[in-house]
Amino acid sequence: MTAARVRSVGGWLLVPGVLAAGLVLALEGGRVARPRSPWFGRPKAFTLGDAIAQHDVARAYALLRETRRHPDELIVVSHPTLTAGVGRFVSPLWWAVAMRDEHAILMLLGAGATIQHVDGRDADCLAERLHDPVMLAVLRRGGPALPDDPCPTVPAAR
Repeated sequence: MTAARVRSVGGWLLVPGVLAAGLVLALEGGRVARPRSPWFGRPKAFTLGDAIAQHDVARAYALLRETRRHPDELIVVSHPTLTAGVGRFVSPLWWAVAMRDEHAILMLLGAGATIQHVDGRDADCLAERLHDPVMLAVLRRGGPALPDDPCPTVPAAR
């Protein structure tokens, strides 16, 4: 084989690698320029809990309407820290406070969610335990009056 032929074959072998690198750079440049593009978005949420966790308020509202659920109906959620990785029944409002999503809180309150003190599923007490005055302010501003009964005390960690 002549040296010119070796260079020619070597050049042709580089072409796919250079094209692939250019494609990756173009895709990543597009992701930086438009991160909310549908090409780079999260997968569509199929449950109300997932939509709230993904901070997709429009999808959460659509799921409420599609399923004709009342916003106080309990949902099953799982979180490594908040539920110790185990599925737990909570109110959507509690989950929105846990995810610190004030837009989801306002949407749920606007759709008719109420703040109730039931079995530790109370959104205002969670906001209080999280020491989150912003979430408490959103709950006070967006919804009906908070319940008069005090939040249950949480046992001290040993």
